[in-house]
Amino acid sequence: MGTNVFELMPDGNYKIIDYIKSDDEIDLETSAKIKSRFNDDEREKRLRLGIDNPLDSQFVEFNNFAFSCRTDGRAKKQAAATARAALTEMVIDNGGMKTKIMVKS
Repeated sequence: MGTNVFELMPDGNYKIIDYIKSDDEIDLETSAKIKSRFNDDEREKRLRLGIDNPLDSQFVEFNNFAFSCRTDGRAKKQAAATARAALTEMVIDNGGMKTKIMVKS
C-alpha cells in the first residue's frame, strides 16, 4: 500500500492531496506493462521453439522494451522515495483515536 499525502487546511483539518505508490505497486505496474507486450503463453512458446536468443530481432525488441520498462520502474521508485522523504509524519486525534498521517511540508 502506498502513502496518502495530506495537507493542513486553513480550518485546521487535513485533506488528502496526493498518493505516492509503494515499490510493490510500481513493480506490479511495471510487470503488467511488460506482460502487455509479451504474455506468458507467447514466452513459453518462444522458449519451446528456441526463438529466445540474442540474435533474433523480436527477442532483441522485447528485451529492449522490458529493459526500458524496468528502467522507468526504477526511476518511479526513486521519485516516490524522494517524495516520501519530503513528508512529515504527524499524529492526529481522529475522534479519540490517534492516527499517523504523512503531511506535505
